[in-house]
Amino acid sequence: MSQSKHIPVRLIASLTVSVLMILLTILAIRGKTAYPGQAPQERFILDDLVDLIAKHKEVLCITASILAGLFAYVKIGRGLFFRIYTGVGIALIPLLSFLLTEAYNRGFWHVGAPLSYKIAQPFSSMFVLNILLYYLFYLFLAFAFGNFMTGYSVASALLCLVAVANFFVVKFRGSPIVPWDLLSIRTAGNVAGNYEYTVYWQMLLATFGFIFLILASIKMNVKFRPLPVRLLGCAAALGALILVVSGMQNSEMKSFWGIDTTLFTPNVIYTKNGFWPAFLSNLSFLHVEKPDGYSASRAEKIGQEAEASWSGREEGSGAKGSAAAASVQNPNIIIIMNEAFSDLSVLGDFNTSEDYMPHFRSLMEDYTSGYLMVSVKGGNTANTEYECLSSDTMAIQDHRYASLQRKRLGAGQSLSADGIR
Repeated sequence: MSQSKHIPVRLIASLTVSVLMILLTILAIRGKTAYPGQAPQERFILDDLVDLIAKHKEVLCITASILAGLFAYVKIGRGLFFRIYTGVGIALIPLLSFLLTEAYNRGFWHVGAPLSYKIAQPFSSMFVLNILLYYLFYLFLAFAFGNFMTGYSVASALLCLVAVANFFVVKFRGSPIVPWDLLSIRTAGNVAGNYEYTVYWQMLLATFGFIFLILASIKMNVKFRPLPVRLLGCAAALGALILVVSGMQNSEMKSFWGIDTTLFTPNVIYTKNGFWPAFLSNLSFLHVEKPDGYSASRAEKIGQEAEASWSGREEGSGAKGSAAAASVQNPNIIIIMNEAFSDLSVLGDFNTSEDYMPHFRSLMEDYTSGYLMVSVKGGNTANTEYECLSSDTMAIQDHRYASLQRKRLGAGQSLSADGIR
């Protein structure tokens, strides 16, 4: 009698899973390509399998939908097979979740790509770091919910949602999700409706993979009955996860794991490091280190000295200077920042038939002018805008850079908000 009561529920659940997956398949038919990202530059042994899947993707997706429904319907009884099934699921699901996340992250179904910029092999230190993060996350949620069924299901669902979100962010913006995007999540929600969302085959196959992981987790109904064991396991997993993530903010640990820190190419570092190590290692840039000798009174004193110096220069220039000094409290400042403009003569002398920018040179002669040294090359132009508008150097944003500068400057000198003193 108990069995008959559960059959309709399982039957409805299995049919729902199959129908939803078939609907996703129909939506994906609208996709123009199997791989919306760029093709891999080098081939791996898994690429042959990828090509085979791409040729028969429609049949594969329909078959996967039917199998998912059957899998949801089948009930695994208690016994030796259940214990073997649960043990294999606990061990493999985080690993498979990592591979599926990277299938989204790389823009194409290409899980064999190199994962480290130091050792161009999948099984490198970066692979170990990725797997460690996934296992700790899954175990933490399993202990937090008190069973593998709920913990592993929630973990897979959350990772799938983040992977899908990152997939569309890369597609629309051209760069992956970074920690500081969370500070503007309200703006992201406001503009999200302005884009057209297409279900591609690449993301469809990865989503199907996550669905199977969730279904597999639901059948691992193993509970942690003793409360002390559950609390101890939860604390241990969370503590280890915090330890690993906090260590990734340290330059020495980044070097130990082989984390690529080239911020100029975010898509590249997410591909080389894996999504979660790249995302979590960027958390260090959310912290702004207080510069040496900084204080509100010090900043106010610098402002007063600059105002006094300006007033003194203007007063010394006569009546015209007096009028200028009177307006020093509310000066009109016009800033035009043109990142594509530069005077190549600063790199070295060269001969031309005529001056190639005479008007600009006349402006430099008639008004206050000078040269600007920017903190970046080839991108991140917002850094220069920030430095110009705030008068703060980006050097103090990165404690590693500041530390190197202090060693280079030597004793008695340090970086501060008003430059090098």
